[in-house]
Amino acid sequence: MIIKKIVFMLFSAFAVECCAQDLKDKEMKVFDAFNNHILTHFKSNGSIDSTLYWNSKGNKLSVNFEYPNYKFGMDSIQKLLLLEFREKVDVHDVNGAALLYVLVEENHKISEARIVRRYGYPQRADSAIIQTLLLSEKEWLKLKNEKPTVFPLLFKME
Repeated sequence: MIIKKIVFMLFSAFAVECCAQDLKDKEMKVFDAFNNHILTHFKSNGSIDSTLYWNSKGNKLSVNFEYPNYKFGMDSIQKLLLLEFREKVDVHDVNGAALLYVLVEENHKISEARIVRRYGYPQRADSAIIQTLLLSEKEWLKLKNEKPTVFPLLFKME
């Protein structure tokens, strides 16, 4: 009887470990700069099948994970952001890059942007980056309109 219990415990531990490894290979979690879980990608056959996004209010949303088109092209959004950002913050004080995840709703407006990583600039510039990005909110053209879209954006301050 004791041997059966030991075998059962070992098998259970192995099964849990295999399931955890299988789950680890099929999902990828993304955290913001404050270590809040904001996004989970579910994968199969090496590609993303679906994505769940937790907005700043804690609501879970099923979203597309793709780049929407910016009305005037992606190069122009970087130029616009940099120009507006420099007016908000002292250029000599801030230099670096920010990786953001941006949520665009069905109405083509940005509902929120979250800093995922900061490179070479202080945290106090985060709000200026997000305010600057929100200036472009009416110019995003989504590829699919059935649900909100989340996409990463690298904002370079150079």
